[in-house]
Parts: sequence; structure tokens; C-alpha cells
Amino acid sequence: MTLIAFHHAGGSPAAFTTWRRRFSPNIRIVSASLPGREKLNSYGSNDVGSILNDLAEQLRGETSAPYAIYGHSMGGTIGFAFAMHQAAHGRTAPRALMVGACVAPTSVLPVPPSEIGGAAGGAERHVGTGVAAIKRRQLAEDLLLLDRVRAYCTTNFDQPAQFPIRVFTGSDDPLSANPESWATVCARGVQVERIDGGHFFHRNPEFIGRVDQHCSDLLVA
Repeated sequence: MTLIAFHHAGGSPAAFTTWRRRFSPNIRIVSASLPGREKLNSYGSNDVGSILNDLAEQLRGETSAPYAIYGHSMGGTIGFAFAMHQAAHGRTAPRALMVGACVAPTSVLPVPPSEIGGAAGGAERHVGTGVAAIKRRQLAEDLLLLDRVRAYCTTNFDQPAQFPIRVFTGSDDPLSANPESWATVCARGVQVERIDGGHFFHRNPEFIGRVDQHCSDLLVA
């Protein structure tokens, strides 16, 4: 079984490197790269439908067999949009969607988007050329896309998801507020699990083990 993972705003596919070492051998982890992200001049304003189409093509081999999705923070919204887009276009939907530190796209964010990355407040999108400046710009572009994806989900998916959704919330994370909001976009039921830690609890070995167990359960279901 394959677990497709979508990273948080300002992060990268490397966010799930340690997961590969800790997961069961029968679960393959694919950390997705968002199409066009390497071209920051246009990435944040790219058409969301086109991005999802490109993702579907990029992940076509991974979605031809049983798969699940995990998305953290921004990645949870991207993962939901991708799963719904798959179903809307007659392609195989995931066996389950797992999201962490993320509210449903139809809900109001509990804190300003600029705080999602932890240190993004006031970041200028086009100032400086050093590594830190590039990271700030990447985060700003990610947050711009996140806003567009949330709006896309609200206007394009009028039917609830037909796959189960499991929501993980951090005990000290303000962005984990209102996890029940996912019930409004899911017809198969939503399960909520509380995790000790702040926004980036996806680095917690105990949490990684819980996701691994959920994937193994899906494999034998």
C-alpha cells in the first residue's frame, strides 16, 4: 500500500524522510512535490485545477493501486483537494484521508494564515537573495496557494467526500481548533485523535507510529 504525503507550508518533501525509516515495510511512502513549486514567480497564482491535474498525472502510478493520503497543515488541504479531484474525475479515490494540524477548507482559519509557518509574519515575498529570504518567499507563495485551494474546494466540491477522514490535532496547536469541521465535508464519518505537541507534531516518533498503524489497518481491511 502507498501513503502519499503532502507537506506543510514552507516545508518540502523532505519533511517525511524519517517516516520512511519508521514505517512498516509493506507501506510505501511517496512524499509529493507540488507542480510548479520550483518556479516561485508564478506558482502561487497558478490555476488550482491545473495544479490538481498535473498532480494526478504525476501520481498516476501511485494511485493505480490501494493508497491513502496524509497531509500536514497546508498539506491537509492539498490532500483533500487532490482526493476530491480524483473522485470527481472518475479516478480512484484514497482508501482514507488523514490530516494533521488542519481545519476543513470550508471553515474559517482559527489564526491568520501568516502564522501557519510559525515565523512568517511580515515576511516580504521578494526581498533578499539569501537562503532565509528564499525560504520566506517560498512560505509566502505556499500560503497564497493555500488560500486559493481553500476557495477552490468551497466552490467546486458540492458533495461530501465518500472516503473516511481521520483528523489529528496538536494539544498545543492553535491551528488544530475545530477538528469537527471536517464532518461537514465527509459522508463516511470523521475520527479525531489528539496528539501531544504543537503545530509540527508530525515529527513525533509516536505519532509516526500511529499513522503507520492506521495504514496497516487499511491494508488488511
